[in-house]
Parts: sequence; C-alpha cells; structure tokens
Amino acid sequence: MLKDNLDIFLITYNRRPYLEVTLNSIFAQDSPLNKYPITILDNNSNDGTEELCRDFATRYQNLTYIKNKKNVGLSGNICKALENASRKYYWIICDNDEIDFTSWPEIEKAMEEDYDLIMTSVDYNCDKVEDKRSFALAQSTFLPACIYKTEYLTDDVLVYALTDIHTILPHVCVACNTINHNGKIYIPKTSVITLTSNVKINNLKTYSYDRVETKNDKKLVHARTMQIHFPAGIVASFDSLEDKHLREEVIVNLIYRSKINDYGPFLPTVDLFIRQYIKIFSKARMKPYIWKQFIDGLPFKEKCKAFFWALFFTLCPVVIIRSFDKYYYVRLFGLIKTKIPKIAKAKKAAC
Repeated sequence: MLKDNLDIFLITYNRRPYLEVTLNSIFAQDSPLNKYPITILDNNSNDGTEELCRDFATRYQNLTYIKNKKNVGLSGNICKALENASRKYYWIICDNDEIDFTSWPEIEKAMEEDYDLIMTSVDYNCDKVEDKRSFALAQSTFLPACIYKTEYLTDDVLVYALTDIHTILPHVCVACNTINHNGKIYIPKTSVITLTSNVKINNLKTYSYDRVETKNDKKLVHARTMQIHFPAGIVASFDSLEDKHLREEVIVNLIYRSKINDYGPFLPTVDLFIRQYIKIFSKARMKPYIWKQFIDGLPFKEKCKAFFWALFFTLCPVVIIRSFDKYYYVRLFGLIKTKIPKIAKAKKAAC
C-alpha cells in the first residue's frame, strides 16, 4: 500500500499554535495524509508542544512523537529525519506548513510510477526555468518542496548532510545526489505546500541559524555557524552537484525574482556586492572566507553584472525605487532613504 511507502517527518520547536493548525489539517477527516505514518521530531520544546503532540498520538495510531533530549538546532533536526527515513520515500515538512491536498492524487500516482524526486512545491521561479532539473534543485532549498526516494540517501550523503549543517540546507545534498544519478523528476500542476504562504516568523533572528531561542550572550556557537551568510549557504549547498553548468543555472535561477508571484530573490547579488565592496564598515558584510565561498559559486557573467550595478547605484546621483514585499524602498546614491508602504495595493486587496 502507498501509505507503507512514505515516511512523513514533521520537525518542530516552540511553535505550538502553528503546529496545532498543521496537525488539525493533516488529521482532518477529508485529509489524504491521515493514514500515512507521521513522525514528529520535537527539538525539546518547552511551550506545551509535548502535551499537544502526545494528545494527538493517543488519538491517532499512525503518529509517533519523539522529543529530542537536547535542542540540536534546525539543521540537526533535519538530519535526524534523514537518519530515520526507512521507507521507499520520505518527506520532511515543518510545523507552520499550510497544506493544499488538491494535487495529492498526482503525488500518489508519481510514487506508484516510481519517480525518484517528486516536487510538492512549484511556485518559485517556474516561469524562468526550462530545465526541470534546475527548477527542482532551486526549489529544493525550501525544505518541504520535494519527496525523495530514500535509496539516494546513502551513508555518504548523510555524512555530507551532517557536515553541511552550517548552511541550514543540509537536505539539498539529497536532491543533488538524485540529479547526479539522473533521477526521474515529477512536477505536479499545483503546489501541495506553497513557499509564499509558508513564511510566518516575523523575527527570524530570534531563532538564528540553529533555531535555538536564547538570550545568553555567552552561548557557545561554532564560528562556521555564526559567520555563515544565508546567500553563501545557498551557494555552498549545491557543491555536491557534479554538473558544473547545471549548478550555475540553479544559482542564476535564485538570483532573479519570479514574475509569477514576485517572490525572491534569494541571492540579491547587487546588494551583497555593495555591502562587501563599498559599505566596508557594514555589519552585514561576509567574512572573507565566507565571501570567497559565495563568490566562487557565482557564474562569471553574474559577478560582472553585480559589480557593475553596485558601482552604478553607488556613484550615480539617481533616485532608485525598488519594490519588495509590502514596501517601496527609495534609494539615493545606493543608500536607503525611506520606505513607502504599498497602500494602494493593500486597498485593492481589501476590496
């Protein structure tokens, strides 16, 4: 049976309200997931998450609850899911994921047809990508975006993921290994989990890269974890991809904003070049070796374009208006002067 071929892991830490909504969705009467084996990996929460999970576990035999004795961080919890995957396929989802089951019959059919990588999120930059391998790899940075065949999660890949924990994207190496072995990719018509509706944490810095909430200034954090920069982490996460040309395609795909939903970019190269080369006292600058890791992964053409526009925006006396999220950012000489809320757009949406 299909339900015996898929391990579903749900990782969580101190977000009981979001988790409760997600669990209610999964175990709703009309949910196609309510019979699949689901394992909750709780990173030692102290906000009532344990009580909530144990309550659900007593009501649903297919739910297993595991509370880590220590908080191993976001990436550590992802790797625990990888280590425990044992069925033909596995899927890691998060405690704040909104699930749309419209396309789930497609997903089940793809598993029956023995696809190696089955996408569950298809909303980022799909308008720009012709090579579906590049699309799947770029989307795989979003943790719940793919269901993977477990045979590509070898001992070597798991060790690689553990070594790659500092990027907060250790799961990407499984997607890379699947592509390295010419794995078959399935892309559904619509998303099961949508990236754009998934972002619900207003203050990401509260959780930091290891998602350990603390006010302890003397907390022991490895330099590699503390100094990693998210764009550099994204670039580094594709190092295991053997096809250099494809790796460059994926990086380019993450540089530009999607025309469909105005989401992204994950790699704002021009801003990063300004901070690194021009705003030399900026706290947002990357450490030299982290910057090298980032710059080495960029295609030569993109480096040239980013450097040119960084100089242009800095030296030319022009007003530059950029649209992002809920605001328009107005810049003069490359400096942010003010941000203007998109009031007109908000009113239109309200109507």
